[in-house]
Amino acid sequence: MIRATSLLIGLMLTASPAAAQRTMMSPNVVAHIKALPTQLAGLSPDYGDSSSGYGGPMRAYRSNNPLDPVIAVVFADAQRMSDWHALAEYGRASPRQAGVIDTLFEGKFSLDGRPPGRNFFGDYLTKQGIKQSWIADVDGVRVTVLATIYRAEDRRRVFDAIRRDLFGGVTMEKLSIAEAN
Repeated sequence: MIRATSLLIGLMLTASPAAAQRTMMSPNVVAHIKALPTQLAGLSPDYGDSSSGYGGPMRAYRSNNPLDPVIAVVFADAQRMSDWHALAEYGRASPRQAGVIDTLFEGKFSLDGRPPGRNFFGDYLTKQGIKQSWIADVDGVRVTVLATIYRAEDRRRVFDAIRRDLFGGVTMEKLSIAEAN
C-alpha cells in the first residue's frame, strides 16, 4: 500500500499557480487553481517542484502518513458538456485500474446556487481502497477530483470536504442505470 501511495503521489505532483500561468492555461483554469483551499480534509497541498517536470493544471492533497487519503484535483477547459455515458466511463476509469470490487454509489450532483449541469460522482470499493470520482463543469472549466481513501473512517471526511470546500455545496441524486450505460 505504501508503494501505491508513493506512485500515485509521484504521478500527481502539481505546479504552483504561477507555473500554471506559464503553461498557457486559460484564465478560467488559472482562476480555479488560485481559488483552491490551502487544506482539504485536513490534508496539505503538494505543489510539486521544478524537478517534477509537470506543469499541468493539477493539485494533489496529501500528508506524510501513507495511510491518509490522497486527493487529486485536475482542471481543463470544458468545450461542451459531456453526455452521461462519457462522464460515467471517465469516472470509472481509475477505479477500474485499481480493481473494482463493488460500486458503492454512482450519481449526479448539482452545485448549490449554480445553474444545472452534468456532474458525476462515483464511490467505489477497490483492491487499493475506496476511490471517489467527482467530475463537474464549473464556469467553463471541467473539474475532476479523484480521492483514494485507505481507511473507512476517512471516507465521510473526504466526501464532506470535497463537496463543501471544493464545490461550495452539492445536492446528490442517484444515477439511473439507463443514464450511466
